[in-house]
Amino acid sequence: MSEETNYAERLRELEMKITFLEDYVAKQNEVIVDQGRQLDRLLKALRQLAEKAESFGSGDSMPANEKPPHW
Repeated sequence: MSEETNYAERLRELEMKITFLEDYVAKQNEVIVDQGRQLDRLLKALRQLAEKAESFGSGDSMPANEKPPHW
């Protein structure tokens, strides 16, 4: 095998690897963007739950050791 043929083969292999890696990076980027969106939704839901829990705490609540009225 001539040196030129060897270089051509190595170049083709490198091009294939680069193509694979570009595709892989694009797919990973999609996953990261999706996870970012999911994280945003979860943080919004967490804030809403925290606000709801806070509103429960500010109302008239029964002392911890008092039985409910139906007892």
